[in-house]
Amino acid sequence: MASKLVKREAVIMVFEPDPIAFATLQANLAINNVVGVKSYQVALSDREGFIKIGKCSPGMNKVTAAATRLDSILKNEHLNVSRNTLIKIDVEGAAVSVLKGATETLKQKPKLVVELHLGEEDVEDLLKNYNYTMEHPSKHFLIAYDKRC
Repeated sequence: MASKLVKREAVIMVFEPDPIAFATLQANLAINNVVGVKSYQVALSDREGFIKIGKCSPGMNKVTAAATRLDSILKNEHLNVSRNTLIKIDVEGAAVSVLKGATETLKQKPKLVVELHLGEEDVEDLLKNYNYTMEHPSKHFLIAYDKRC
């Protein structure tokens, strides 16, 4: 849906480390004739390498996934982030790790929508260090932005 709501010059990037969920994502993009979405089979983290993640498939425990920092991806893709950028983070309890891997990105003050899970209270503390203004439309979501905009 997001790809149909934004202008053509917008960049939509999707990160899905789980192999089955990634295949489903690719199929959904194809079935719905979605173009202009860059998808990556990688976990966003605060470090490069491999990490264990929860598997989205029923009955499965964990899977090892390639991991990288958001800052690294954006640098490699030669993409600039600004206050007009929106980043949605829904990473099943790993938001702090993702944000720690986005230190340069956060300095540019993109707008953030973060899904919160139990034990992710540190997300707000981390974002306060970057002078974000935060709102809670529900107990499971956090919206962060630069109030000067």
